[in-house]
Amino acid sequence: TQRPELHGPPMYFTPDWSSAEASVQRLASLEPELVITGHGRALQGPEMRRALNTLARDFRSVAVPKR
Repeated sequence: TQRPELHGPPMYFTPDWSSAEASVQRLASLEPELVITGHGRALQGPEMRRALNTLARDFRSVAVPKR
């Protein structure tokens, strides 16, 4: 029932935010047709690519914890 969404990595599993940001940027540069993350539903198509590009662009403000 939850709407599919794309967001950054979980804070409790991410010790290196710079590497996580680089990974998201690399994934976005691949322009995938399908993203299967291992949790949640698979995402695909133009809306997913827009969300991935937005996450890559705004990673520090939307994914990295303030503290």
